[in-house]
Amino acid sequence: MSMDSIAHVLRAAHQISGANKFTLMGSHALLLEFSDESDIPTNMLRSQAHTIWPEDHPELTDLIRGTLGRKTPFHQHFGYYADFLDPGSAILPLDWADRKITRDDPALFGGAIVTGPEIHDLALAKICVYRESEFTWVDMGINAGIIDPQELCDRIMEVPESREFPAQKRLDVFSWISSRLPDDEECHE
Repeated sequence: MSMDSIAHVLRAAHQISGANKFTLMGSHALLLEFSDESDIPTNMLRSQAHTIWPEDHPELTDLIRGTLGRKTPFHQHFGYYADFLDPGSAILPLDWADRKITRDDPALFGGAIVTGPEIHDLALAKICVYRESEFTWVDMGINAGIIDPQELCDRIMEVPESREFPAQKRLDVFSWISSRLPDDEECHE
């Protein structure tokens, strides 16, 4: 998938709901930061889901889901769809919003403004879920040189503990990140 498909979903969500501000999460959020898609391994963008939420109007999620969501005519016709994540369920560093990427391009997004996490915050959100597919995604970014494991080390302690992210999971993620560092570097808690 590409910025064109993200822009299409956002334009349609804006037209259907009237919402102006959206947060983009998931794999495709890195396109907000990297405008040259050739810098990104194609397997990092293979998901059909564009995970969004209307920032100021979460009550519009069901309207957008019913029109642009999975298994809708929109999905069947275009091969991609809008997926949704409750803003409070994303596992992110406390200060992620200070680094968020904002794109406001009326020609591209049709009046919608989109924000998303910076790539290292996005990578942490993915590995904190602790699924093999998310580890693979982050490894692709590390191998491509667009994710710095040392930056992940520096930020992991800013991710608050919660029911979804208990202390033991933090240690497991910390260990996983440490294993991605060059031999002459180490993570510090």
